Amino acid sequence: MNPAVVMIVRGLALRCPKCGKGGIASSLFSLREACPSCGVAIETRTGEASGGMAINLVTTTILATIGVWWFGVFGSMSLLPLMVGLMVGGVAFSMVFHRHACGAWVGALHATADIGEAPVNVQAGSARKTGGLKIRSAPPGVRRMASAMPVATMQSAPENQKAV
Repeated sequence: MNPAVVMIVRGLALRCPKCGKGGIASSLFSLREACPSCGVAIETRTGEASGGMAINLVTTTILATIGVWWFGVFGSMSLLPLMVGLMVGGVAFSMVFHRHACGAWVGALHATADIGEAPVNVQAGSARKTGGLKIRSAPPGVRRMASAMPVATMQSAPENQKAV
């Protein structure tokens, strides 16, 4: 099986994406900082849980849509009990599935090597610390291109713009 799929499935099952042995959930709504078995980092950067929240939201929405369609086509239930039942069921599913979705996201981060761990192959002295960001310098003779994009662009007021 594809190693990336294995890591995502391990995370979905609340197991460590790397070793598959350690449990990564510490409570109903949070994950551990590191695997208790192998010690690999689980969530290293602030905001990494947002991917899990997106997985949870999309999955809950898809299931609610299927439920509305299924009961609307095949059910003889009136609309109010159907909507209340689907809303309560959606909230309950979302609460139970939250850590599994976050685990799947952590598995995806490990599968893409985007977990935020310190690079293994960086030589001593080739990286400098700058305000929480790690910047690696280029090897001698290699020219690095700037890849930063501006966050926002300034536009002049409409009265100052020339008509084209």
